Amino acid sequence: MLYIDINSIEVSKARVEHVAFFKCRVTKKLTGTNCQTANCPICNKTRIQRWKSRRAIKDRVKLFLNAKIIEEILQGVPKNLVKINRKLFDSVLPISGRTKLRQYLLAKDKQRSAKRFKIIHNLFEDLNKVFDYNWFIDQPPTGVYSAYKLALNLDRRSCTYCNRTYTTTMTTDNGEKVMRLHFDHWYPKSKFPLLAISFYNLIPSCYTCNSSVKGDIELNISDHIHPYVDAAQTSDFEFDFYFDGGLNRYKIFLVKKGDARAKSTLEKLKIDVVYNSHLPELEDMILIEKSYSKVYIDEIKKLFKNSNLTDNQIYRILFGTELDIVDFHRQPLSKFKKDILRKIGLIP
Repeated sequence: MLYIDINSIEVSKARVEHVAFFKCRVTKKLTGTNCQTANCPICNKTRIQRWKSRRAIKDRVKLFLNAKIIEEILQGVPKNLVKINRKLFDSVLPISGRTKLRQYLLAKDKQRSAKRFKIIHNLFEDLNKVFDYNWFIDQPPTGVYSAYKLALNLDRRSCTYCNRTYTTTMTTDNGEKVMRLHFDHWYPKSKFPLLAISFYNLIPSCYTCNSSVKGDIELNISDHIHPYVDAAQTSDFEFDFYFDGGLNRYKIFLVKKGDARAKSTLEKLKIDVVYNSHLPELEDMILIEKSYSKVYIDEIKKLFKNSNLTDNQIYRILFGTELDIVDFHRQPLSKFKKDILRKIGLIP
């Protein structure tokens, strides 16, 4: 996993715009009125249908969702998000309802329409309408705000979880959709609809990690690392390899160190499994080491001594990898390649 610095310029800008937009949108959906900011571009340019519900649960939800809570939901750090989520259900549901909520979450797929879970099911539907993630991802790139805009603001070029796949965001010259990164919900939106558009709950990722690997797996701060929280996470493990004579091929594995939560998270995301699809890249690096060793890199540096190329640029040309940990996201497999290059002695 790759750490995302919350204090970086890109993340700070993305967070401010995301929170400003959805603070207005959610408030207007609940109250039907514009915010108090003069000439607010969000209120003036966005048609927002007021949330309507005939359910008795509505008034309790609206009472809980005051301006302060809405802002905390949108930009609260992960450990606080789950506390806010718990507060909502504690304030809205009676004790028996909270017991049914736990049962509902455990048996949701099998008993989604069961009558005894109706109140919980209705509450989840209401929260999905207020914190409308589907609306967010369906908006065109040319709209006031959209998933495309958030993706462009974050400017993450490879998956935060696996660093294997490009997640570049592109549109046509006319602003039509072409491709963008996926947003994985660290707290799954199927179980935490209140957090469906929370900034720190939207993890820039690839399709495979978002849909096939992680999916609705529920992680927690106590047992797992979070991309926006744990600064040392990229260094808490290393890639290594050995030759399996029985299979006559190499095997890639992970060496876990540091925070024990990293081990649990990497296992959940099956990082060691998916990286064994990159044996050709491993074999290419081993071939270079056997054929040229470090002399090869030194000779390349001498060849381009008047070009003012930095070490980072030279290694990017030779191996397609970034050396600086903060830039790993810019080239897929950068973490993997750097660990292996160090292991075989091509870099210090």
